[in-house]
Amino acid sequence: MFTAQGAGDNQQTKAPMTWGALQNMGIPISYEAFAARWEEEEGLPPEQQVLHNLVVRFDGSGVTVKTQDAKQKPAVGGEESGVVSQMAKRATKLGK
Repeated sequence: MFTAQGAGDNQQTKAPMTWGALQNMGIPISYEAFAARWEEEEGLPPEQQVLHNLVVRFDGSGVTVKTQDAKQKPAVGGEESGVVSQMAKRATKLGK
């Protein structure tokens, strides 16, 4: 992801990557696993939030790596993130 970040910085553009592209690069990750890790990081100090420091947003299609492009939207948030967070919390409560 650092390579995509650097390329995006050089071109002053966004650096979107699909889940398939990440897997083709040898990063075995799915949306569900990424979303779970994203939520785990929210409780960590900012310097330990690896994904939050690399990714500006993500969805079912893939991730958008942070670059120096000033037009990028903020990280996943608002209703959509809240829904995912609530679903994850309910799922973990049901499993107990």
